[in-house]
Amino acid sequence: MGPLLFIIYINDITKCLSKCTAKLHADDTAIVASGNGYIDVMLSLRIEMSNIVEWLRLNKLTLNVKKTKLLILGTLHKLSRIKYSPLMICNEVVERVDYFKYLGIFLDKNLTFNHHIDKLYKQTCSKIGLLKRVRYLTDRPTALTLYKSLVLPHLDYCDVYTTAKQESLSKLQTAQNIACRTILLADKLMPTNVLHESLNMSLLADQRNFHFGNLCHKNIFPEEMRTGLINFFKLKSDGNIRISHRMTAKDVVVPDIRLQLGRKSIGYRGPAFWNKLPKYSKDTEKFSSFVTKWKCICFPNFENHPT
Repeated sequence: MGPLLFIIYINDITKCLSKCTAKLHADDTAIVASGNGYIDVMLSLRIEMSNIVEWLRLNKLTLNVKKTKLLILGTLHKLSRIKYSPLMICNEVVERVDYFKYLGIFLDKNLTFNHHIDKLYKQTCSKIGLLKRVRYLTDRPTALTLYKSLVLPHLDYCDVYTTAKQESLSKLQTAQNIACRTILLADKLMPTNVLHESLNMSLLADQRNFHFGNLCHKNIFPEEMRTGLINFFKLKSDGNIRISHRMTAKDVVVPDIRLQLGRKSIGYRGPAFWNKLPKYSKDTEKFSSFVTKWKCICFPNFENHPT
C-alpha cells in the first residue's frame, strides 16, 4: 500500500476518539490527552486506547506496541507527586519515556527542549566540521551557500522554543557564530556583530521572533492558513471588549496568567507578543504582505534577508 492510500485508509481513526485528540502526520500518529490531573488523563487514555485497538481490529491492522511510547507532560513538582500505573495495550506495557522524537523535535516531559537543543547543537557542530574541512578549497560565496544548505535548515526548523531557557538557546547562537567565523576565516577576536554584518546574517533570536510573528498571523487570519493553535488567538473585537485608542481591531485577548511558568506557554506569549506589534503590521491581512512588513521590522539592518 502506497503512502497516499495508507493516509486515506487510516484517516477516519479520529472518529473513534471522544476524550482525546489524534494528531496524524503520515504514519506518525500521536494521541493527546489532557485533564485536571494524572488520574483523569490516564483514564481517558485507557478508554481511548481500547477504542483504537477495536478500530484497528475492524480495519485489519495491528499496533506495534514496542514502538508505542507514553510521554507524560507536566511540571517537575506535579510529575514527582504522581503514582504511576502502567498503560496496557493488548496485555503489553507501553514504555514510559522522559523524551520522545516527534516530527524531528525531541519533546521532553517538562517541555524545556533541553534535550532537543543539545542534540541540535551537536548535529550543527558536526555540519560545521564538514564546512571547516572544505573551507580552504572554496571561496566565501560557496562557503555561505554550504552553510545555508547544511547548517541553517537545522537551526530554522521549528525554532519557536517558547519554554526554552536562554542558557540553552545561547548554545545554538554560539554554533552560528562558529559557522560565521569559518565562512569569513576570521579569528576569535572579531566581534560577533561584525561577523553577522559582513555576511548579511541575522541573529537566531531575531529569526525566532520573525517565525513567531508569522505563526501568530497564521492563527488570526486568513482562514485557510490557520493552524492547530487557533484557540489561543481570539480577537478582542469578536467579544464584548471595548477597543481603546491604544488598541487595534486585530489585538487578541491575553489570558490572565500570573505564574511565571504559565507565561512561557504559547497561549500567553503568543497573544502578548502579537499585541506589541506595530499597528500597520497587525492590520495587514494578506500573509505575503505581512511577511514583507514584519521582515523589515525584525531585520532592519539586513537587505534581502531570506524568509
